[in-house]
Amino acid sequence: MGRVHIPLATLPASTSSNDQVDDHDKIFVINEIKDVVALSDSVSDVVNTTIHNKVPDVLGLFLTAQKRTELFGKLGITNHSSNRKRYLDPLLDYAWVEMLYPDRKASPKQMYQTTTSGKRLLKLLTVSKKNRD
Repeated sequence: MGRVHIPLATLPASTSSNDQVDDHDKIFVINEIKDVVALSDSVSDVVNTTIHNKVPDVLGLFLTAQKRTELFGKLGITNHSSNRKRYLDPLLDYAWVEMLYPDRKASPKQMYQTTTSGKRLLKLLTVSKKNRD
């Protein structure tokens, strides 16, 4: 069976002429389906313990761009800065969610959406959840 590479993060565009992968970059090589299961379980555990257990919900809701107030309402939490810091900021920091207007962070029209990396993570988390159920 051939190898399948599943990158968990999208590398930023580089302006340098050196496009080689650094030693700190990680690429997971999947040889068998059990490797996919192990990876998805591991990712799920790390996400839930280091960030919060609403990551799959947030990523799923942001598949369609929407405002933070809409997201928090659907999650049943208040639109308070402490909830933004806990539930949204880490996903922005990991580039799993992006702002539609990054140059106008405080814009009343600001909306958020799941990035390509966030969609990949959501797929892994979904596989992990199905395996646990």
